[in-house]
Amino acid sequence: MKRLLLVDGNNFVHRAYHRFKKLEFTNREGFPTTAIYGFKNMIERLLKDYNPEYICICFDSKEETFRHKIYSQYKGERSKNSIVGMQYEHIRKWCTLMGIPWIAYPGYEADDIIGTLVWKYKYGPNFEEILIFSNDKDMMQLVRPNVKQVDTMRNIVYDIKGVIQKLGVHPMKVVTYLSLVGDKSDNIPGCAGIGKTGAPRIINEFGPLLTHIHKNLSRMKEKDSRKIKKDWDNIALSYKLAKIRNIQDLKVDIGDLHRYCVDEEGLNEFYHKFDIKGEDES
Repeated sequence: MKRLLLVDGNNFVHRAYHRFKKLEFTNREGFPTTAIYGFKNMIERLLKDYNPEYICICFDSKEETFRHKIYSQYKGERSKNSIVGMQYEHIRKWCTLMGIPWIAYPGYEADDIIGTLVWKYKYGPNFEEILIFSNDKDMMQLVRPNVKQVDTMRNIVYDIKGVIQKLGVHPMKVVTYLSLVGDKSDNIPGCAGIGKTGAPRIINEFGPLLTHIHKNLSRMKEKDSRKIKKDWDNIALSYKLAKIRNIQDLKVDIGDLHRYCVDEEGLNEFYHKFDIKGEDES
């Protein structure tokens, strides 16, 4: 089967860092390497398990994204960890040395890059299946018959049925779901008092879009309509934050997603610089 693997690089980096945080790895000069070490291990495991011919690791922009511009509290303190931040440059360098394509695009997040690639290739003849590697709920809006989300932390593969079982709504309704429930990991506010049980009930009865919900406020239970009316501005904001965007100016050809030769000499120098063992030495 011809597959395309799309990796949420920022998601992997933060998971890698928190997995080994207590060990506080550094090189001989005291430079922190916890995220580098953990990310390397996670990607090597992925390569071993799937042996992909086509893969892309997607990273958030270094610059402020459009989401931060419309909501300054977006992601809260999550995006301000300087210890993790200083390791990104070297993580991307490792990807290059490993022959793994990676992309970051100014003003956008990894989610948007992944979404753009999914929309470009999900219906074409190039790939029979696209796998998205992330444990973020917002990625579930991209799941389609030939697009699945893989949560390597829990060893779960989400297809359309899996998303419905997890959230109670179809992938095409996930943005509306997050607009009501919010997302603490990204500091998306949602609607106060509308939880994981209430949101699917409201969406499946009155949705799938926010406009449908707003038009049907008079038909809802009074307690639900009252909460939604009170928090409508936050709901509308949350929709903008949760919706993955198609980056029209991002030009990526299929050849850009193909793995290329490993730079063995460069890798050895990298591992020596950061006092990290290579795969064969582990």
